[in-house]
Amino acid sequence: MKKIVSTLGISLVTMTFAFVPCSQAQRALHPNATAAAAGGQNQLGPLAPARQYVGQQVKTSRGENLGKVEDFVVDLESGRILYAVVNVSGSYRPIPAELLAPGSDHKTVTTQATKQQVESSPALTKEDLAQWSSSSFAGGVYRHFNQSPWWQGDAAAAQANKPFGNIHRITTLANLPVQGSSNEKIGKIQNALLDLKSGRVAFLILNPSDILGQGNHLVAVPPNAFTKGTGNALVTGLDKNTLNSAPKYNNNFAELSQPAKAGAIYSYYGKQPWFNQGLSPTGR
Repeated sequence: MKKIVSTLGISLVTMTFAFVPCSQAQRALHPNATAAAAGGQNQLGPLAPARQYVGQQVKTSRGENLGKVEDFVVDLESGRILYAVVNVSGSYRPIPAELLAPGSDHKTVTTQATKQQVESSPALTKEDLAQWSSSSFAGGVYRHFNQSPWWQGDAAAAQANKPFGNIHRITTLANLPVQGSSNEKIGKIQNALLDLKSGRVAFLILNPSDILGQGNHLVAVPPNAFTKGTGNALVTGLDKNTLNSAPKYNNNFAELSQPAKAGAIYSYYGKQPWFNQGLSPTGR
């Protein structure tokens, strides 16, 4: 009897170890599973100005050069990065944010996508902004890379090819005017802070000089505190008193990478952070 149990125990151990490589292989073949597991922790990653990533070389996990980051397409309503636009030999190719991460050298962007996937992805026309903001086009991009569109729950929007609520190219956000709810001038957007690891727009950096009369008073504001205005403008309900008392931004984006600090700013503006405020930023 002991011999049978012993034999069975060895078999079970053998089976357990046999399954481990299979699980790892599945994660390698389906990077979205790994991303979902990491995203489930809702961790805030290291923040960096959007302009830091634009122009950086994009490389595969094998070190293959794909091209340079031309732009990011972001939805301020959800605070998410839809995809990066990479200039691949003069052709604009989108890569979903879930497959991107800052390079360890801080000078490149890495992707879990293969070179073949990127080079065969749906091409973008630079002047066709309706294409860039289309949920149908974005869905096609995500499916091409075997990723699940996070907006998939809005079936009506997808079927109607409805644009996202407040979509922008990241390169067009700088110097974008901001108006109050009564059309008064608030100031301008100076930059955006991205959490590329999480695929999020963490903050927009606002210069509220028009309403405060102070040229050096910068504030970091959650992206969903802004709505799309008429023409090339954003609208916010923030008033003079709120902005005057808001925590100042001193170009220290590393400080805003701390969940407690970032969470306090979200709370100040009455917004719910997507990240767990008790966790520290980590690499992918």
